[in-house]
Amino acid sequence: MAEPKDESIEAFRCRILTPAAAVFDQNVTRVEVTGVAGTMEILPRHEAFMSPLAMGTASAFLPGNPNPVLFAILGGFLDMDGDEATILADAAERADHIDVGRAREALDRAKDRLTEAANLGTDVSKMDVDRAKLAMIRALTRIRVTEDAVRPLTQGK
Repeated sequence: MAEPKDESIEAFRCRILTPAAAVFDQNVTRVEVTGVAGTMEILPRHEAFMSPLAMGTASAFLPGNPNPVLFAILGGFLDMDGDEATILADAAERADHIDVGRAREALDRAKDRLTEAANLGTDVSKMDVDRAKLAMIRALTRIRVTEDAVRPLTQGK
């Protein structure tokens, strides 16, 4: 038997889209996302704006659930029009879909490349070092969001 809907909870549509797929499309009571200037909290009827996103997390709070659906967001933009928040992400993954072992392997490879670059000195291009740093940040973001997902909000962070 379906539970009656609580009409007192205000919600808005949140979509997380990547070039490859729609990752999320549900009504939420709030969204927290990592912007380039820090964490932003989006509530129903928020003023319209657009903001670039950093590599970080997005937390989508569903009506009646204190624990958010967590995502690793690997850059992009947030567009809020007052009634709907759309995250246009370069890449995005739900925390419960991330292969943590694979993320840890990617982190180890990135650390190894940075160590090798430090040992080689000028024989390594800046682009190779920058790519290794980005790979490390991506892996750390993916690992962090999975760790946050196993720690319910009700227990604190």
